[in-house]
Amino acid sequence: LVVPAAVAWVNLVGALPVPAVASGPRIVAPGGGLNVLQGCEGLDVLGLWLAAVAAAPLSWRGRLLGWTLGALLVFVLNQLRLWS
Repeated sequence: LVVPAAVAWVNLVGALPVPAVASGPRIVAPGGGLNVLQGCEGLDVLGLWLAAVAAAPLSWRGRLLGWTLGALLVFVLNQLRLWS
C-alpha cells in the first residue's frame, strides 16, 4: 500500500516525462528509483500509536477516532517522507 500510493503521488505531482512505476518494494523512475525497505513503511510507528491510544483513558468512540486519525496521519507523513 505504501509503494503504490507513493507512485500515484509522484505521478500526480511530479514532472517526469515517463511515469514512475511500482515494482514490488521499489519505486522505479527514469534516472533512478527508491527501495522501501522493511521497517520503512511506518508500521512500527502505527503500532506504537495504536497501543498508546488503547492505553489512554478514552471512551471507545474516542479510541476509534484516535486510531483512525492517527493511522491517517502516520500514512500521510510516511508518504511525505518517501516523496521528499
